[in-house]
Amino acid sequence: MAVIVPADPGHRFFRRAPPLRSAIWNTRAPEGLHPVCHERRKRQRPSGTGRPLTGRSPATRAGGIGACRSDGTADWSVADTPAHLISIAMMDLALVRAGTSVPPGVEELRAATTVDTVSTMNATILSHFTERDPKVLLDVIEGDVIRLLVALDEEDAPPAVPWLGQSRVPTDGLLAHLLNEIDVHGWDIARAAGRPWRSDPAEAALFFDLFLIGVIRSGYGRLLDRDGDPHRGRVSVTFRKGRSSAGVQRQYTGTTGKIDNCQLGVFLTYHTRHGRALIDRELYLPKSWTDDRDRCRRAHIGDEVEFATKPQQAKSMLERAVAAQVPFAWFTGDEAYGQNRALREWCQEQDIAYVLATRKDHEVASGLHTSTRVDELIGKVRAGAWRRMSCGDGAHGPRVYDWVSVPIRTGFEHGRRGWVLARRSISTGELAYYVCFGPRGTRLRTLVATAGARWAVEESFQIAKNEAGLDQYQFRRYDAWYAHITLSMAAAAFLTITRAREAVKGAPPATATRTA
Repeated sequence: MAVIVPADPGHRFFRRAPPLRSAIWNTRAPEGLHPVCHERRKRQRPSGTGRPLTGRSPATRAGGIGACRSDGTADWSVADTPAHLISIAMMDLALVRAGTSVPPGVEELRAATTVDTVSTMNATILSHFTERDPKVLLDVIEGDVIRLLVALDEEDAPPAVPWLGQSRVPTDGLLAHLLNEIDVHGWDIARAAGRPWRSDPAEAALFFDLFLIGVIRSGYGRLLDRDGDPHRGRVSVTFRKGRSSAGVQRQYTGTTGKIDNCQLGVFLTYHTRHGRALIDRELYLPKSWTDDRDRCRRAHIGDEVEFATKPQQAKSMLERAVAAQVPFAWFTGDEAYGQNRALREWCQEQDIAYVLATRKDHEVASGLHTSTRVDELIGKVRAGAWRRMSCGDGAHGPRVYDWVSVPIRTGFEHGRRGWVLARRSISTGELAYYVCFGPRGTRLRTLVATAGARWAVEESFQIAKNEAGLDQYQFRRYDAWYAHITLSMAAAAFLTITRAREAVKGAPPATATRTA
């Protein structure tokens, strides 16, 4: 293959990624190799220059290019490979420069493609590009890469572009991906020719840093969607969807709103009218981890660490807050905590007032020996009892709903009272329910404000992610997770406290709310 070096060493892209200056392309095909093929070949054929890149026999030199096993190229001929590289450069150019033509239907196919169906997209694009003359291919490749570099140097070049499977990739990552494709398929051709091939670790690092990490940070959309285990190949998807990071498994996460391969953390947030911050954390370890002690030891999880549900972890964090004499008035959390009877009873024993979300089929005491579902209890409330009020400010202003509370007919410790709180959407009429415990005489407005404080968790996450790198880590060890998360939480809390002091110097302490 030809060597392409940018005419301008000060190119904006290379100022951001200097090691790529000599990398696109500092690769050559083995001397004497003439990859001539003018049509796609079948897998089984006599050896020759049109021999496919894949097969089960070892590389040979019997009169031409031999065969080698390659999961990435299926039955491609040697000449198909640079044609594939041209299709990548063409697609990249279309992403950064409007008006660049692509084969019909490719845009829709690209948005629906995942790691399991990328070969289908490759075959579709390749079928529209029929040129197989090696000299022509090399000229086209050089021209496309130069046009791509020029497009990236334009002032209106986007910082990131939509990619496969509704993911997004930084424009720097496009070139790193193209370089990686050249390296991978150069290896294919070299193996087919029976010639050596060396991959530069520095170039692999660029692919990791600019492309893989870039896609993860920008959003990988549905690129990794699949039901079974990932395929194994020369580059395995297990790198991104592995099972070695402490606590990782397929489980529901509110971040994506679906079941995904991920870690889950349980966090305690401190919320006042002056600001909010994460103050405690626990990494959730599923039973698939705690039942496998060898796996735990490999992730540096101590033998003393046992399985704990998320409500149990929330209770542990509350115990630490109480022991540290953290001042607070109310505790709130989502359905996972409101549905847990043990956590509610513990809070009542400790005289910790709470407003916890719950399901509509949650039953509460409605008489001496009777219980009623919360949705049925609220359904009996007269229409005039609802009150419209805000539970706090959101991204688009006050979050206004209709609210009502009904007392729970049972006795509580410490002379406290209990309520069922309901929230009704003004636009859709959708209902949400809460179970509450607190001082006698608590006003509806106090319950509403406490329920609304749950959104402080999301705001705290955004602050910690954007300003303290909460989610910017690459490690597998259990203790490393705690070290990074704790440091990020402390940094984010420091910034929040500093802003609050600057904004309200000399203001009296605020009543606090804790959320999980």
